[in-house]
Amino acid sequence: MSITEQEYKKACERLEEIIDLIDENAPEDNPLLQELMVISATIEAYEEIHYPMGEPTKFETLKLRMSELVRKAVSGFKR
Repeated sequence: MSITEQEYKKACERLEEIIDLIDENAPEDNPLLQELMVISATIEAYEEIHYPMGEPTKFETLKLRMSELVRKAVSGFKR
């Protein structure tokens, strides 16, 4: 599926409009939930092509893990 940047931006705007209207208990046949799924897939496909994430480097992975460990250790301290 190939969409233009303008279509991508419209999809992002629509996603923001409907995301708060649906909760986790919405039935699968809910029209807004179905629209959300289609829009999400469209956005994901566009972003995979135009904004690829790639795999993190070992250094980036280590840096993230270290920050998580520091945050966890610091949260244990009480003032």
